[in-house]
Amino acid sequence: MGIVRSRESPAPALLASVLRDEPKSLTELKQNIPSEVRRIVTRCLKKDTAARYASGAELARDLKTCRETLFPDSGTGLSAARIAVEVKRPRFLVPALLLAILVIAGTGLLIKRSRDATWARTIALPEIFATLRSRQVRPGFHARNQSGESNSR
Repeated sequence: MGIVRSRESPAPALLASVLRDEPKSLTELKQNIPSEVRRIVTRCLKKDTAARYASGAELARDLKTCRETLFPDSGTGLSAARIAVEVKRPRFLVPALLLAILVIAGTGLLIKRSRDATWARTIALPEIFATLRSRQVRPGFHARNQSGESNSR
């Protein structure tokens, strides 16, 4: 993309320059142009017609994708590019991470509780009942249980 140096340039010289010379890159004119915009403009300015957009529909599709990527709030539809941009925003990312942490922690607690209950059912209770049946507990324990004394102190 070139800049006309003088308004007095004759039209034939300007047209010859457009046809012959490669345009300056956009970064030479302005530094903070997004890469998506640079890619589209550079493709539009190619000298070789095969390298340019084949149709206006193809250009419109690239421009729409570029708009959705750079300005996700401007469009109404959801696209992959817009979703990728939205997911990276703090207003979505922070609650999503907190929810994921809560789900993982809750799942861990449920698994631990389930394992503890399984251990109590399969190991602890059978051992307690076997010990009580074999009368290998202290005599005071049986006497207290038979007399109906409260277990609290």
